This record gives sequence, structure tokens and C-alpha cells, in this order.
Amino acid sequence: MILGGGPEATDKAGRLVRAGARVQVIAEEVEPALEAMAQAGELGWAARGWIPVDLRDAYLVYVTPEARERADEAHQLALANGAQICTIDVPDQCTFANPAVVEVGGLRIALSSGGTAPALLKRMKHGLERGLATPSMEAFVRAMADLRERLPREERYRLREAVEGFHLEVRVTFPPWFQETGDDEQEGPTTERTTNVPDTMEDP
Repeated sequence: MILGGGPEATDKAGRLVRAGARVQVIAEEVEPALEAMAQAGELGWAARGWIPVDLRDAYLVYVTPEARERADEAHQLALANGAQICTIDVPDQCTFANPAVVEVGGLRIALSSGGTAPALLKRMKHGLERGLATPSMEAFVRAMADLRERLPREERYRLREAVEGFHLEVRVTFPPWFQETGDDEQEGPTTERTTNVPDTMEDP
């Protein structure tokens, strides 16, 4: 069950549908992508506000920002009905932590703050999507998948050779209000730091 029809609803609905879940969206208006999924029969959509009876048989409930004004009511009903609930960006109204997922081709990167910093998690997801979800990266992931499929199992050690030369750099820019203080250094509030990630590869 997804209450709301904005970007978060679209993201969660897509992931649930791909996992094989039966999804019901309740929202007066939804994004075009959600409407297209409903028209294709991939999920249900009730074009109205939600009512308490909607949550009666739900196993999992997402409350997206569009429906947040009734989040407390939804939370109480979900608990009463034995359902799991996640109110996006409101950890106190969640019974489980919802990881952010970055998808690049067939590659999925899950991020979680354990509910402690949902706003930061969202910014990190968007940053990774901008940096990684490019046509070149998607083509490289597909090429690696194709190579792995073609190689005999006893030769898959060659995948480690195939990724030699791939390099990832991470640049972190902190907001003006933040000032890091360490034992032996103090950096300004707008510190930018570039970290070179070592080229390491586990056995395939």
C-alpha cells in the first residue's frame, strides 16, 4: 500500500513491482510514470484520498510526503492492523528502516542510515545517481555482465583483470553551517574533500 503519488511513490512502487509485490496506490493525483504502470495493470490506483478501511488488509504501508499530514493516523492504524509502515523521512513513524537504492543498469547500491539521517541519505542517493547513472556507466555494467556470462566458470578470475583501470573518485562538499574539528586539524565550513577509492576486487 502506497499513500501518495509523487516521486517517492513512483520509486517505491517500481521497486515493489519488480520484486513481485501486489501494489495498491491511493492518491488523488499521481506522476505520469505511476499512471502508466496502473494502465498497464502492474499496480492498482485509487484516485482519491485514503480512508481507514484501506489499511485493514495491508501488509506493508508507505506514507509519502504528499500524504504526510495524516501520517500519524496511518501509523496508528498500521500498528493496530499488524502492518509494517514507513513514513518517508520521519523515522519516529516507521517500523522498519527503508534503504535508498541507486540503480545503474543491473547494478544496485543500497544505502541506509538506520533511520538516523534520512535527509542526508536522500542527498547521497541523488549525488550517486548524478555521478553513476550515465550512459557510459550503464554500458560498462552491461558489458561486465555479458563478459561474466560468456566466460566459463573456471575462467571467471579474468573478471578481476577486466575491471583494472576502473577508478572511482568521491568529492564531498559540506554545507556552510558545518565545521569539522579534529584533534590535530580544523577545517573551514565549506570543506571539499576528494577521496580516491582503492582499486580492490573480491573473488567473483
